[in-house]
Amino acid sequence: MNKRLPVLLLALLLAIMPAAGCTSAPASGISKPQTITIAESSNFLGGFASIYGPQQGNSFSYYYYIGNFYETLVNYDNGKITPGLAESWQVSDDGLVYTFSLRQGVKFSDGSDLTAEVVKLNLDNFNTILGVHGINYGLLNSLIEEVVAVDEHVLEIHLQRPYFATLINLAMVMPRGIMAAAAFQEDGTFAEALATATFGTGPYMYAGDTKDHREYTFVRNPYYHGEKPPVDAFTVKVIPDNEAKVLALRNDEVDFISGTDNISYSAYLELDKSAQYTGKVSGVNVLTEFLAQNTTAAPFDDLKVRQAVQHAVDKKGLAENLFGGLKTAADTIMDTALPYCDIAVTPYDYNPAKAQTLLTEAGWADSDGDGILEKNGQRLGAELKYVANATNDQTALAIQANLKDIGMEVTLTGLELMAFYSDIYSAGDYTLTYYESYGILYDPFTFVANMNPNLDYSKFSFSTDPMVSKALPSLSYHEAYELTGGLLSLVGEDNIRAGFHYALETAHRDGVLVPVTYLNEIAVFNGDVIADYTFGSQPSWVNVAGIALSQ
Repeated sequence: MNKRLPVLLLALLLAIMPAAGCTSAPASGISKPQTITIAESSNFLGGFASIYGPQQGNSFSYYYYIGNFYETLVNYDNGKITPGLAESWQVSDDGLVYTFSLRQGVKFSDGSDLTAEVVKLNLDNFNTILGVHGINYGLLNSLIEEVVAVDEHVLEIHLQRPYFATLINLAMVMPRGIMAAAAFQEDGTFAEALATATFGTGPYMYAGDTKDHREYTFVRNPYYHGEKPPVDAFTVKVIPDNEAKVLALRNDEVDFISGTDNISYSAYLELDKSAQYTGKVSGVNVLTEFLAQNTTAAPFDDLKVRQAVQHAVDKKGLAENLFGGLKTAADTIMDTALPYCDIAVTPYDYNPAKAQTLLTEAGWADSDGDGILEKNGQRLGAELKYVANATNDQTALAIQANLKDIGMEVTLTGLELMAFYSDIYSAGDYTLTYYESYGILYDPFTFVANMNPNLDYSKFSFSTDPMVSKALPSLSYHEAYELTGGLLSLVGEDNIRAGFHYALETAHRDGVLVPVTYLNEIAVFNGDVIADYTFGSQPSWVNVAGIALSQ
């Protein structure tokens, strides 16, 4: 790749544009540069690969921008698989061979051509880069027997056994966004150039950043094959503090803030009331926020206690009172609008009286009048662990109050993200925890697969999630193992739906996972600069091509 190209493009843009975020009128006869500035929490020091590997470190923010640079063979949009870099595909009758016809004339941002050989290179290098961590992105690459470049624009993927989630896995831009050959070294690892360049076919490409890594600029990919996006270039300005982000928006230093991680609900609601700022809420539920009860620890080894907790949480009140209706009360652990999740079950309604009846039936009683129930000399209580932030702090306090109303004493332990992962995922050390599902593309497929109780990382059947792996206690180990492992190789829509329904209905009845709210993504922007915003198929990602500028 000509490494001078991005620098020259950036120099050209800087020569013709005012400072990012400025809304002053252009000089007569000169068209107004179509640029915006976006506030983000962390830098992109991990580089610009489509695979989020160890090199990214703690640069989590990059994940939310990857769809602007890379594209996949197929796309996932509102439950349907649509063409991407492959304009069409066929699946053999036995489900073992997927044949893709690639779009012709497509180029990467370094000017090289999209070919079947390049796609094969990406798929072949997946396991080299991610190793055992690749399993977090579905089973596809562990099941690939061979990838064949039939000719320049036809590719075959041969599987060891049928895998109905093949297309879903291929639609994951992270980590299956197709990169140019220059992104890899001969041994299949990343090239050093990825630290300072994007190598995709998407609408934008990296153009440079400031020496202190506080501002990153991206420009249109001159080779982009799709419709030209309205925004010529965008700058990501790193502002770790969310209150400072809002101040920067008010001071015209940034034009756009996206994501519940970047702005509080109270700040969003306040800005949305102003005539100058516009707020948008995704029409799609992104993921489920839930309580997980540890069935291997008292008191949650008792079904009646788990069901009591289900009835104790005021989900609707929490969504409306804490978050102004920007979240949706959750009735099922997977949104019924997701593929194969349209189960017919009776939700656990908010009913403290019923919860107290269940606890009485389970032998719990308040013998000393202090409001906390006891049984066999033990107080009814638990420690609730969660990732500490302003939003989760509020949620945890509300849940704590709900459970106290039914006689359960809950202590709160807010943890930093990595400490939470260490306690929950590495050690499985919890009695009650609050977290979230995996999000679109991973839900319900990876989520339900992880209901498998096997934690030994065996090749075809395992769980990497100690919370979700306990979701089916009414089934024997063998039954749960066979059910969740077998889901991955089912063939036929009716069989797949029946398998998912059985797993989800059983999980609902067993009551281990308490759905609390569905997360709806939010964005807010300066209406003087931006006229409208359309969320992408992955609402958590910043869809710069979906930004319409004010005239």
